[in-house]
Amino acid sequence: MSTLADRFEDAPTTEVGYLLAAEIAAAAVQSREIRIQSGSNEVSIDFGYHAYSSEFAEAVLSSKKIRLAAPEARMVSAIQAGLVAGAPRVDLELWDGASGVRYKFTPEAVKEESLSKAPWKDGRSASRITVRFRTGLSRRIFGGGGKDEQPEVREAFRSRALHAGHPILYNGEKLNEAYSLGKGLLEVTITSDGEPELRPPILVCEAEISKECEASSHYYAKFLYGGEDEESEGGRIVCCGLEFPVELPLAADLGFSGLIVADHLNFERELESLKEDTKLDDLLNDIENDLLVVASGLVDVIDQLEEGDVESVLESLDLVVETYRSSGENEEALEILKRLVEVENLPDEVRAAHLTQMARTFERDEQDEVSFEYYGRALDYWGRIPDEEQDLELVATALLGASRLMSYYDSDPETAMHYAKNALALRRSVGDQDDLEKGEAAVLLAGFYGKHFHYPQPEFLEIDALLTEGLHSFEKNYGQTHNKVANVLTSLVKFNQARGSLEEAETYFLRALAIKEKLFGSRDESVGELFDSLGALFEASGEIIKAGQYFTRAMEVREHILEPGDPEISQRLNDLVVLYRVYGHFEKAEPLFLRLLGIKSDKEEGLSEAEAADLCSLGLFYQGQSKYKKAETFFTQALTRVGEQFGEEPHAEKAWVHGLLGRFYDEQYLFKKAEEHLLVSLKMTEAVLGEEHPDLIVYLDALTRHYRLQQQYTEAMPWAERALAVAEKFYGTQHPYLATALNSFGELLYHSGQPEVAGPVYLAAYEIQQTSQAAVIRTRKVPQAEQGRLSVVRAEAEKLHRKAAPAAREYSSFAEAESLYLRALFLREQHLGADHPDNARTLGLLADLYRNHRRYEGAESLYKRSLDLRKKSLGDGHPDCCLSLNELTQLLMLQKEYERAKPLLEEWLAIVERTLGKQHAERAEILVRAGQVCEALGSQKKAEALLQQAVNIRHSVFGTEHPTFAVTLAELLRVEEKPDQAAELYDFVVVSLEKNLAEDDPLFIPIFENYSKVLSAIGDTEKAVIFETRAMVMRVEHGLDEHAAFAGRSLPNEPAQEQR
Repeated sequence: MSTLADRFEDAPTTEVGYLLAAEIAAAAVQSREIRIQSGSNEVSIDFGYHAYSSEFAEAVLSSKKIRLAAPEARMVSAIQAGLVAGAPRVDLELWDGASGVRYKFTPEAVKEESLSKAPWKDGRSASRITVRFRTGLSRRIFGGGGKDEQPEVREAFRSRALHAGHPILYNGEKLNEAYSLGKGLLEVTITSDGEPELRPPILVCEAEISKECEASSHYYAKFLYGGEDEESEGGRIVCCGLEFPVELPLAADLGFSGLIVADHLNFERELESLKEDTKLDDLLNDIENDLLVVASGLVDVIDQLEEGDVESVLESLDLVVETYRSSGENEEALEILKRLVEVENLPDEVRAAHLTQMARTFERDEQDEVSFEYYGRALDYWGRIPDEEQDLELVATALLGASRLMSYYDSDPETAMHYAKNALALRRSVGDQDDLEKGEAAVLLAGFYGKHFHYPQPEFLEIDALLTEGLHSFEKNYGQTHNKVANVLTSLVKFNQARGSLEEAETYFLRALAIKEKLFGSRDESVGELFDSLGALFEASGEIIKAGQYFTRAMEVREHILEPGDPEISQRLNDLVVLYRVYGHFEKAEPLFLRLLGIKSDKEEGLSEAEAADLCSLGLFYQGQSKYKKAETFFTQALTRVGEQFGEEPHAEKAWVHGLLGRFYDEQYLFKKAEEHLLVSLKMTEAVLGEEHPDLIVYLDALTRHYRLQQQYTEAMPWAERALAVAEKFYGTQHPYLATALNSFGELLYHSGQPEVAGPVYLAAYEIQQTSQAAVIRTRKVPQAEQGRLSVVRAEAEKLHRKAAPAAREYSSFAEAESLYLRALFLREQHLGADHPDNARTLGLLADLYRNHRRYEGAESLYKRSLDLRKKSLGDGHPDCCLSLNELTQLLMLQKEYERAKPLLEEWLAIVERTLGKQHAERAEILVRAGQVCEALGSQKKAEALLQQAVNIRHSVFGTEHPTFAVTLAELLRVEEKPDQAAELYDFVVVSLEKNLAEDDPLFIPIFENYSKVLSAIGDTEKAVIFETRAMVMRVEHGLDEHAAFAGRSLPNEPAQEQR
């Protein structure tokens, strides 16, 4: 038998050390109490009476693994615990009736002696363990022997007994009636044969905790729960008399400390090897799980604790909850928190903190509705707590979470934005520079600002700094290639697009794209969205080819994701075709267009099998490029196709193809062929749809144009009169289509030598345009006939216009609005032809969209196309051209392109003087703009002369007291450098209009701007700033740029100033 003397050099030599050993031994033999007897010569500690066999004695000191039953293995542990405690001898008495045997264990050996007189009288088989300490050692540890010294010894033991998990008797006196929370024992018992023996935790206060601990490894563990008591023992492993230190982080955090006693560890290994023992790992994992189970039981007794104990319990529970959450066991964490927040006497700050934790956990589990409820409860409790007592980090967490969910569900945006702003302020005050929640709050607030404010409002301009702050935080916490970093970069792209910083936008885009492709591959949906955005970016910068390349890559991603034949692919093809056509890149559009129609360009023989509509689409496509020979081939094939399909009988499809051919030949001045087809289209439509069907308007207009091109105005007039009658009957007397028809009829009268008859017709058309306010016109619902391709197309195009209108007002919805307008344009061109005047209206709306998003180059190109189309389809000098001239001059003046605006203003002025006369209100509007141009170019005198003419006209039309006259006179006085008089007039105008207009009416914008200028000139800077700011805010709210609001609108009571 080997000696163990050299193994006890570090034996515990404090009262706590001995008491822990006694606790281990008592627990091992399942003793109900610990009896300490102190005498003059020695101190002994006895641990109960239980029956054991005698085969295991050798195992106490043996290094061999001897198979033992569970009770015997626990007895070995108990004896070893006594030896570890530094006892010179541990006696084990085994009794079988009146006779017995005593084993005297020392660190060196074991001795055996017979016993003949049992300590009990009932003759039962039992045993007892006595740990004996010599007087010299016991005096130092326990205070010495003798009755005189026993009170000190008793008090010394009493102070230590508060840590014990067993009742302790000292010389027959019970020392520990109850255990204080934070100074008790947690016991975990696992038998050596692998069967867990469930024991209640020894945590005794004024209430019981009835939680059982589950475990599955072959070890016995016991912890002293000592709180922050400096005298508490640290974690230890005791194995067959050997002692090893062990790290137990969770136990230490929760305030637990003590010993682990195990009988199956290989104690001969080095300490480092021992740490790698899998069974030890199992033990530590089981201990951690059991600690969590036990600690969660503390919730049930909080209401029964004294105030001083509550804080300790809450700290422990916080650690338990965080441990569950960090290991992904959110349900367990939530179960504790749910019970905890309903505790009646819980302090408000604790309840608020736990409600916040619960809300965050629910949010992580994507239980948004429950999460939002708990965030709301948390904020309610935080609001009851004085500011100086609040946990600012948790308040920020609650504000941020609530704001995030409100944003997701688009609920109460004003409150949500307020929460995000406050959360960011709190995180900035308490967090470090790289704080993640601070970054999340900054990005969330930037999202709100981007949605609810526009360039150049201060909140919108703050987005850059917010996103940059969020980007820095995300890069520090997630790394530079995380998806969340890519999302912030994408937001920075949108911001820089909105403010026109396209180079910066492209830089951010390419970084975001690189991250997305690395993370998800080039076929992921998010990568496709970036391709779309990158295409829009290059489109905005005028690089249409590069834009098309990225749009094509986006489409390829969608094709990979979507099912074959999904309509989205056709729509994307359509948008690409229109994009290339709008900007004149027909060579790029052609293969896409053929694919859209399902026609292979390398198989000419297959074209005859295509539908007539597709063949006509190809004819129109090549006609738009002036490739007349190729276009004629497809139109002719289409005519053959409908003939084969419908025979000799009249049919609306046949009429449509003939109408396209008629306009096709008119464009080439092949009037004989044109007339033949146009008359056939008209007669077939009359035969099929009747003589009052709205489809007739298109064919009647085409015949009117046919004769006008030949300057046969008298011959054209009956067709124009009939078109006017059908339009009035179908659309009513106040529709803008009727205004166009009236203007066309007026042009025929004028050019046929009847200007005096034409004048009232022009005025009637003008009044219709003015009655239909701009906002109404641009979203007007068009009637739809029950049959007929062309009226259906007109109605569908207007429906797309109405759908695009709300999106066009949002910076973030540019792509959606653009797609809808392009679809409307494509629809019109495919059915009405590329030169139909209806197309000019859609081009104008698309140009408005580009202008309001500061894509001026694209807007100018579209306005010019709209003007050229009206001239081509309606004739030079047609009054409808004034609509395009108005928009184009606005855009050029906005860009300060005054020299280029001058000839357009002169052209506009000539049309108005010819059609409406020199004393008309619209002429005054043109003169005002011309005066502004002259002023900008340095022609002061000429500007004054033009403005004086405008003043005279408006005085004649409106009278002295009308605000329109007053504002014009004020503008003249401003140019004449008479700011005092101008300020008086502007003040009158503002007061007058505020009585008659809504406070956010865009008519106020130019008035406020000019009023601000004259106020600055007279030194009233403070008031000038007020009006300048109001004008700027209103421009942003209405999506308008400089000069864009007032032009074409009349002040109250003015005889309509357009939307010409």
